[in-house]
Amino acid sequence: SQSYIYKTNRSGIITKIGIENLRIDIVNPYNQSPTVDGDENHHAQDAVLLGKIEDAWVRHCTTLHFVQSGFKTSIATRVTIDSCSAIDPVSIITGERRYNFNTYTASQLILFSNCYARYARHAYVSNGTSSVSGIVFYNCISEGSYNSSEGHRLWSQGMLYDNFMDVNTKVSSSSYVLGLYNRGDYGSGHGWAAVHSVAWNCTTGASRIIIQKPPTAQNYAIGCAGGVTGSGPFGGSQGYVEGTNQPGLNPSSLYRAQLAERLSSTTGVTRPEVSTPEN
Repeated sequence: SQSYIYKTNRSGIITKIGIENLRIDIVNPYNQSPTVDGDENHHAQDAVLLGKIEDAWVRHCTTLHFVQSGFKTSIATRVTIDSCSAIDPVSIITGERRYNFNTYTASQLILFSNCYARYARHAYVSNGTSSVSGIVFYNCISEGSYNSSEGHRLWSQGMLYDNFMDVNTKVSSSSYVLGLYNRGDYGSGHGWAAVHSVAWNCTTGASRIIIQKPPTAQNYAIGCAGGVTGSGPFGGSQGYVEGTNQPGLNPSSLYRAQLAERLSSTTGVTRPEVSTPEN
């Protein structure tokens, strides 16, 4: 097909922004005791929004009582959100709410590490369609989730859930808490929601992980603990699954192994040998 080259308009892009050591509690001015299930009209949608931004970070911050997102990226590149908590949203339990850590439109090369979500619907999620790519959720925990962390809609690419853990879930054990799969006509017609994406060394207890193979692409579940299946709410064959419920995965973190390899290639330091899947 015809190709085009465009010069990027960088007006308004901000860079090298850091937010550290904040506690952001969104309080209803009419009621100082917010409830978990309602009162959403008197609470901000988002607590921290990183928009039109490059080379930025958030560290050691806690957000409470938002409606949609504790931390949200949009038109964002090379952003790290580390050791942060997004807890206790204030909303009814339905769509467009409780995406505690949310990568929205044009989010690329975003790292979430050592983060904690509580009472989310989609705790760690891509919500920006095919403009979202290169997202890592490393060593993150979701507690008391009402739904799954997942690629959410329309061909989000290159997502990695690495050492993700879901605990004390509110979904039934027959349901799922992590998904790289076909969402069919859910929502606005979400379709194949994640492609070329990986669940690595994730733990979901008695709940399931859904891994399906999209057309022309693949998704992977390597060394995960829990029930891994290709059976989802909509059709699709099982993706690549290996080492389920087998301890001792090497490397224990795909993100850390790839980071070590990249750093060794720039410094000349020999990297340790690690085994990797053939396919």
